[in-house]
Amino acid sequence: PTGQHEYIGGFASYPNGITAQQVQQHFAASDWYRGVMAASSIFSSKPSKPTPAVVTNDFCSDMDGAVQAWILQRLHQMGYINLLGVVDTEGSSYGPQYMTYLLARGGMGQVPVLQTTVTEADGGFCGGALSTVTQAASVARSSYPTPNTTLCSALAAQPNSSVVFFDGGGATTTSNLLQVASSCGGTSGASLFASKVNSYYWQAAGTTTASGSAGGYNWAVDTTSTAYVLAHWPTAVPMYVNGLSAQGNAPGMCNLYPTNSIEYASWYNWSSGHCAAGTDVRGGWDSYTVLQWLFPSWFTNSANGLFTYSSSGNTYGWASTTAGGQYLTTNSINTIPIRDFLDSMLWTDPALHATK
Repeated sequence: PTGQHEYIGGFASYPNGITAQQVQQHFAASDWYRGVMAASSIFSSKPSKPTPAVVTNDFCSDMDGAVQAWILQRLHQMGYINLLGVVDTEGSSYGPQYMTYLLARGGMGQVPVLQTTVTEADGGFCGGALSTVTQAASVARSSYPTPNTTLCSALAAQPNSSVVFFDGGGATTTSNLLQVASSCGGTSGASLFASKVNSYYWQAAGTTTASGSAGGYNWAVDTTSTAYVLAHWPTAVPMYVNGLSAQGNAPGMCNLYPTNSIEYASWYNWSSGHCAAGTDVRGGWDSYTVLQWLFPSWFTNSANGLFTYSSSGNTYGWASTTAGGQYLTTNSINTIPIRDFLDSMLWTDPALHATK
């Protein structure tokens, strides 16, 4: 009868029909949909126990950092990772407070929010987003702890070779950790890092041809730290560096969340023109740090190639018959699954699963 509805796995189906916006808001967040996605090949790599993870990023510098944060938050809720700490690396006052609010909204207030000061521009959307959700952007950045003490304790408590690092920012956090002399769980930061970290994914490089130049933004933002990390890297820990991006439209992102939500406010304050035009461009660079770890079969390393770094922070990568550094490519057959994965992560409101 008209007006009745059937409640199926958390998704209300109304006989009189539902709007596309309601489908996006509720269907992707339903228990049924989550079950299907968890059983599908897209998520077949779920570990038996959540993988301990650290993320360091310039969250408010550009939208791709916020997108990476949203994806990692969902993976934490779904049991793929256990976030040990979140480090904000861009220089505004808003980044740590933005991440604190975001994590708390998803029921993850126990995750430490840390900050390391580097000279990066504020992308201009975090302050406005916080204001939209009536969170005055007034918490001093200096009130948040710096990473060394927290990360040393967190790493020391993990099994050997178990932790994954997702780095979408500069090298400051890692450089500082590697230089801790002896107060990192009773050992040096470098020794602890080498024994506990399983892999390191860094969105760092702007690659180009041999004759051109490219500013590897995350490498150039703190060239001293980048040079130290590359010179003192523990060789037992694989480092995966890329400059790929899943840039593209994500239909309905501006219509998905309520206008008073942090997600909507982030997109709108980043570029209101995209919302008005209905083309919600997704900043996807930093998402690749997660994609490489979760779906390694979707990518291919070249047999050979050259990859170099200059003191100015420029990075150079090109095809070559000389072995000197492999470069990463995306298997073309996986372009659609990559977009499907990103959409499924972004179309699911983390606040709906805060207690699950």
